[in-house]
Amino acid sequence: MSPSLTQSDPSPMTVTRRLQKAFTLVELLVVIGIISILIAILLPALNRVQDAAQSTKCLANMQQVALCTAMYTNDNKGKWLVPYVVPYRSQNYSPTGVGFGGAPFFYTYLSGIYLKEAPGMWVCPTDLSQPLVASQMRLNSNIRDTRTSYFMNRDLPQFRLPIYPTPYEHVYFSPHPLNRVKSTTRLIVFGESNGGVGLYSYRSASVPPAAAPFRFDHRKGRVMSLSFADGHAEQLDRSEITLRTGEVIHGPGRIREYWYGHPQFSGPQLYDR
Repeated sequence: MSPSLTQSDPSPMTVTRRLQKAFTLVELLVVIGIISILIAILLPALNRVQDAAQSTKCLANMQQVALCTAMYTNDNKGKWLVPYVVPYRSQNYSPTGVGFGGAPFFYTYLSGIYLKEAPGMWVCPTDLSQPLVASQMRLNSNIRDTRTSYFMNRDLPQFRLPIYPTPYEHVYFSPHPLNRVKSTTRLIVFGESNGGVGLYSYRSASVPPAAAPFRFDHRKGRVMSLSFADGHAEQLDRSEITLRTGEVIHGPGRIREYWYGHPQFSGPQLYDR
């Protein structure tokens, strides 16, 4: 038997069949091109689904925030929540009497009292600034993970005289009951902002949007999640709740109603009783 032709050597027909089974370079490039086209078609749809899910989660957070605020008002004989820190002592917070030092922010307080210290509802999944924000201690647990993606409107109706003791005698700490508000369904209480602590935990309509880090992350950067004084939450377009081109501060009736509680108010209203 010839050494060049053994029983294990493939026949020419076998080699031909194997070559016919392999992909050519052109075929591979065509397959890759088809896959790329499918990805290009499906990726925007997947992004829209993800954006919709994040938007729904943020809106659900706002609904929880509104519910907790209503519970606070009910538990405090009609007093509205303070839009900064709350005069409250706990295991981790002890107000010093100097400025507002040592008191918990409203989001820390509400989580600790009404949500078993779970801070997750205060963080919007679209808020990319949160990893850069310093966390606060929980109300009682020795865990530092409390922060917020949401601001509170500081322009709600207020008492002229303080209702809380020193050092909380500032006008922002004298929220008035909402019986003077024309429509609680249109008065903003919470919205979305960057930063999340200190100055950014409350916002005023009198601060231009360029200076106030409002965050419109939904529907291609046009919409913000909000909660209102009647306890409901919804999403509104930027042009609805901020000044449009040519409008002046306190001018439009819709701005006055959304931020102050009445279309005829030109700023936060102060009441003696």
